Amino acid sequence: MDTKQTKSLQAAERGNKRSLVLSEAVRQFNDLGYFDTRLKDVADHLGTTKTNISYHFKSKESLLFEAYSLSCDFAEERLRAAAHETTGLGRILTLMQSLALKYAATLNGQHPPLAVLNDLQAL
Repeated sequence: MDTKQTKSLQAAERGNKRSLVLSEAVRQFNDLGYFDTRLKDVADHLGTTKTNISYHFKSKESLLFEAYSLSCDFAEERLRAAAHETTGLGRILTLMQSLALKYAATLNGQHPPLAVLNDLQAL
């Protein structure tokens, strides 16, 4: 799945719709920042309406919260896994490898992107 390709929310399976909305919102949050991301733009990119986005998420704030929560959960899990390494270098390599694999899976359309904490004013 090409990440630049427009995806249709209506064509997605029921269980994947929420994930598609979240993925597209994260992409826009990462690219534009929280304040310049509009739910209408997320909806337009997914070929749906803002009302359909609101069915899955009450607000843009709830989208941001879930995006950052998932990214923090991923980081915490990967840090825990890296902590089992016996050397500092081993910990760093384990963490960097897991981040690289996550990024590759994102580029291949296999996993949603991680939200980047680049708009701290939004928190």
